[in-house]
Amino acid sequence: GIARGIFSNEAGLGSAPIAHAAADVDHPVKQGIFGVFEVFMDTIVVCTMTALVILTSGVINLDTGALADGTKVKMTAREAKKYKKEEGIIYSVGGDGTLLEVLNGVVGSKNMLAVIPAGSGNDFYRSIENREEMSFPVDVGKVNDLYFLNCCSIGIDAEIGHNAGIMKEKHIPRKQIYNASIVYTFVKYKFKEIEFELNNTKKTGEYTIVTIMNGKAYGGGWVMAPNADVSDGLFDIYFVDRVKKTSIPGLLLKVMKGTHEESPHVHKRMADRIKIKSKENVIVGADGETLD
Repeated sequence: GIARGIFSNEAGLGSAPIAHAAADVDHPVKQGIFGVFEVFMDTIVVCTMTALVILTSGVINLDTGALADGTKVKMTAREAKKYKKEEGIIYSVGGDGTLLEVLNGVVGSKNMLAVIPAGSGNDFYRSIENREEMSFPVDVGKVNDLYFLNCCSIGIDAEIGHNAGIMKEKHIPRKQIYNASIVYTFVKYKFKEIEFELNNTKKTGEYTIVTIMNGKAYGGGWVMAPNADVSDGLFDIYFVDRVKKTSIPGLLLKVMKGTHEESPHVHKRMADRIKIKSKENVIVGADGETLD
């Protein structure tokens, strides 16, 4: 735009060529070389170095748009709410984090929500990509005051997602952030007692994972609920018993493959609501958003 034209290489404005053409020099070719050098330095060198600094410094989370200090970009939800009184289609272009933000701006309006998967996980999209209908109703979950579409979890999986932010601050290579978070969480994780009320039944215990699934997969393709239906009015809720830490890697491997339901430590329930309490502070993950 105008700012780039004036402060970078003035591409398209024509003022730089006019300045070069009016220069009083003995060798016009040299002046032309100066003009070429100016564009090269401003566009190729300066802009490239700026991009490299942003990409390598960890200032911005490239998946979620969050700043390194944890400040979440809320513009998508605010923008969606501007059209609350209209009837249209609001598009979410990004991953599950972006979809979560757009969802919280669309809920309560007459607008339809469309998904264009362009993120790193796109887990909710995995649950709807093979549907023949172009338009269909889906269930929406709510934890505290936050609406979610795909899943909500408590336990080691939620803490892995939370600790991924810590790994990013340590400038670990992007492709290894999640693996580093798994190792970090495995060492630091402490089981916490929770009480839940489900289908008029109360139970208290310590669990490795408690996951409320609306979609089929989470965590970038972990098929936690292979038979989930986003339009059946029910959550697929999984309770994974407390197990020895040495058994957790094998259990997580089964979750990644979608074969965990065969384990005697994994229990599944179906319900449209669940109430969870804990005397200790717990990390809750909801479509990439961390609550505590």
